[in-house]
Amino acid sequence: MRIASLFALALTTALGAGCGGESRAVDAGGDADTDVDTDTDADTDGDTDTGSGTESDTGSETDTGTGSDTDTSCAEAEELCGGVCVDLTDDVNNCGVCGNACGGGGSCVAGVCNCGAEACRPGEVCADGACECAPGTIDCVVACANIADDEGNCGGCGNECPEGGLCDAGRCVCPPGLINCGDTCVDTTGDEANCGGCGDFCPGECVSGVCECGVLEECELAAWRGGGTVCTDTDLDANNCGDCNIVCQADQYCSSGGCICRDGWENCGGGGWADCRNTNRDPANCGGCNDACPAGQYCWDGGCVAACPEPSELCDIGWGRDYCANQNTDVENCGGCGTFCQVDDVCIAGECTDYIPAFGCDACPCDICADGTSCCSFPGDDAFAVCVESDACS
Repeated sequence: MRIASLFALALTTALGAGCGGESRAVDAGGDADTDVDTDTDADTDGDTDTGSGTESDTGSETDTGTGSDTDTSCAEAEELCGGVCVDLTDDVNNCGVCGNACGGGGSCVAGVCNCGAEACRPGEVCADGACECAPGTIDCVVACANIADDEGNCGGCGNECPEGGLCDAGRCVCPPGLINCGDTCVDTTGDEANCGGCGDFCPGECVSGVCECGVLEECELAAWRGGGTVCTDTDLDANNCGDCNIVCQADQYCSSGGCICRDGWENCGGGGWADCRNTNRDPANCGGCNDACPAGQYCWDGGCVAACPEPSELCDIGWGRDYCANQNTDVENCGGCGTFCQVDDVCIAGECTDYIPAFGCDACPCDICADGTSCCSFPGDDAFAVCVESDACS
């Protein structure tokens, strides 16, 4: 009986421990009484009482006093900028407010940036801590300028004097002996590009404002051409080709004293008369005289095509001919369909542009080409150098 009683006591203890605190009594007769306390007591601090003798505190309180807190307080005269306490009244990197840096070697005084020697623009001075235009100058955005004598701002901001000119009391003037020709001060007594006057080109030598032909031929111009004289090489001048006043057609140029069809053109005339046709583009003479394309086709690079390829456009130049034209270079359709350039023109970037032969020079560069012109090979003839009134050759 003693052994049975001890066994019952041990079983009771084990069951009590395994059931999380339930009070469980077992008597000697084998009856088992179970008492479960299901009362729940929840208070306002988050504690839960399950009646089992175990108390759980689920409160969400956080204690920041564990030594991990950051002290962000600064002295009374300082401000926190980027995690560092600074005095905004004299800090050159945070002057007045955080991040306001005083550049150019300036200083911070009472929270205001004062200029430094490197902070001011050209023409400015540093006065009382601020950059300002020097006396006698005005603010021209990029710099302070004295408009009385500044060639780049003469009489007003942005008013630039001609090359070689001077600013005198706010007015642009050329030095004595020079005149203003196209924003450049030049000596018209010896400038071949402006011989005797602005724009009077002299292919020979300009002596005391008079063009002397030298090795070139002097041609008396006919009345229908305005009269006067010109210095020229009749071997190369399309306006005086082979002799004075013999003018080539617009689709020709002068070579060795004769008018010949331009590159890509062929003389399809007969009986000794010239009829230059563009056999690269003309659908009635595509690839050769009288070689016509079928109806509805066009001509490009001497071959018949179903559509005009880029960069050409379809133009109707008359006589029922639809023509593929590159309006950037085509002297018949320069800048637009049907715009035909003059005999002494080439088509550059869609504009009819004057040229003269580079007399005495067969290949660029040529000294005879004056400022404002480009030395170029004549289209289709690398042995013919010309001076073109353009900043480019194509």
